[in-house]
Amino acid sequence: MAESSQFETCTVDRGLVTVAGAVDLDTAAALRRALLSALADLPTGRPLVADLSAVDFIDASGIGVLVGVGNEARRAGGQLVLRSPGPAVRRILQVVHMEDAFPVI
Repeated sequence: MAESSQFETCTVDRGLVTVAGAVDLDTAAALRRALLSALADLPTGRPLVADLSAVDFIDASGIGVLVGVGNEARRAGGQLVLRSPGPAVRRILQVVHMEDAFPVI
């Protein structure tokens, strides 16, 4: 039997969501909830930062979450910013032609 995906989020500071592990079909909904919750707590116009430095895998469902939350952030007058996406995240963003869809710090 395959091992279940491992995923963890931790809101470290207002507007910062730290993500670790794999973001896939099994974990994408939890990421979406964490990001939208953090977004709801932000003042209008303040960016939401997703620290992806500890993400070792992301699939299309995870990218879909980032796109959806990015759209929600723009509607709220802000933006979703990706902090330190590693090679795995950067590669999938390039494959799906989304590497310029988010500010990266």
